Amino acid sequence: MEPIIYYVIMEDDTKIHELLLLYFKELPNFECKGCFTSATETRDFLLENPVHLLIADIQLPDMNGMEMIESLPKKPLVVFMTGHNSKKTATKSHEFDAIHYLTKPFSFGDFKEAMKRTVDRMNGKPKTDHSLTEHITFGTGAIKERVLPIEIRFIEVRGNETTIHLGNDDKVSFRQTLKEVSDMLPKTYFLQVHKSYIISLWQLRRLGPDFVTFFGTDAVVPVSRAHRAELRARFRDDSQGTGQ
Repeated sequence: MEPIIYYVIMEDDTKIHELLLLYFKELPNFECKGCFTSATETRDFLLENPVHLLIADIQLPDMNGMEMIESLPKKPLVVFMTGHNSKKTATKSHEFDAIHYLTKPFSFGDFKEAMKRTVDRMNGKPKTDHSLTEHITFGTGAIKERVLPIEIRFIEVRGNETTIHLGNDDKVSFRQTLKEVSDMLPKTYFLQVHKSYIISLWQLRRLGPDFVTFFGTDAVVPVSRAHRAELRARFRDDSQGTGQ
């Protein structure tokens, strides 16, 4: 029997409380110990009642969620939520060794992935490789873009232009070959699946016969016949090793 994971929700929007509690009903072995709308209330509770997991909004009326967590002598595992698709915020959240980072509005699939990673961490599986949270500078000439690999869903090339598709459907474009971009990425987490596409295995949600989809978007990327066997092997290995 799997151990119970006790969690607390810190979020000033009670509709998000309701959504999370609804999602948790679909998962076994999680038990809510409290829902709070302020960082101060959450901190006071956690000082007396330690839990395994904190699902935390970052922007709260009384205190920044990260500042509250920094003040705790014993820190739980953390899944951050925010309505702001900020690279600065994402970078800071990863400095906290966060389990996952959810950008509102998030789907049940996004939530489920965060809980899978929580269970993996509780079971002692490896945490995120630091190479996902170190900026890479892409582009040549006058236009350059600094990107966190963990934010990348997939990369496509059309003609002379390469586009990186990021979380929350943001994207950046520049002139650089797909081969040059591929050589800059951490190989553990990225794979070329088509002459025009590289995908993030970290963000991969579904593997079809000749396509893939990702968490948090309806985008579909084609997979060429030449890359299918390696992708299926990598997808299977990642599912077993990281809970994806």
